[in-house]
Amino acid sequence: MRSGRMINTAVVFFLALAIIVPAFAEPREGGGRGHDKHAGRRKPDKAQEPDRQRQDAREHAVEQRGRRVPDHRRERVVVKNHGNAYGHNQKIWGNHRARVWARDHKTWKMRGGYRGYVIPRDRFVVYFGPRHVFRVHRYPVVIVAGRPRFHYNGFYVTLVDPWPEYWAPNWYETDDVYVDYVDDGYYMFNRRHPGVAITVNMSL
Repeated sequence: MRSGRMINTAVVFFLALAIIVPAFAEPREGGGRGHDKHAGRRKPDKAQEPDRQRQDAREHAVEQRGRRVPDHRRERVVVKNHGNAYGHNQKIWGNHRARVWARDHKTWKMRGGYRGYVIPRDRFVVYFGPRHVFRVHRYPVVIVAGRPRFHYNGFYVTLVDPWPEYWAPNWYETDDVYVDYVDDGYYMFNRRHPGVAITVNMSL
């Protein structure tokens, strides 16, 4: 009986040893069940770090290119420029040219009087009058109710009269003009053609 107990105790001891020892065993370099996955890695070589950084940058760039929207799906804004950035062209101004200036021109008095915006005198003298010449093509132009209108120093200038047929087709690019108030309303004058006053309307 006693020898049997000793055998049982020895068996239990060896079994316990078989379970405990592997748990505390140090992992081997080559692998095995208890191998630490980081144990076999070498420390990064500092000389290789710039190469690794460049590789990471290249991979990131490729990844970003893959995320870009294809060209055919991008929204495109196309600006058609038929003169300059402000839309001036022969078609706009050609449609507003007089056939016979003496017949087509009308003063404000002939039109029943000026009914547009009146610019305060202190502001008028800063931007308007014979001393303040400009070229029309430098300012944005649109067609409103069939008439050219451009924006100049905070005011809209609308040509009510057509421009004389004997002016150069591109006068808005080449001629110095100015706006003045004469007698009964506002007019635009062309220094190249003195004495010609085109009826204009002013607005904010």
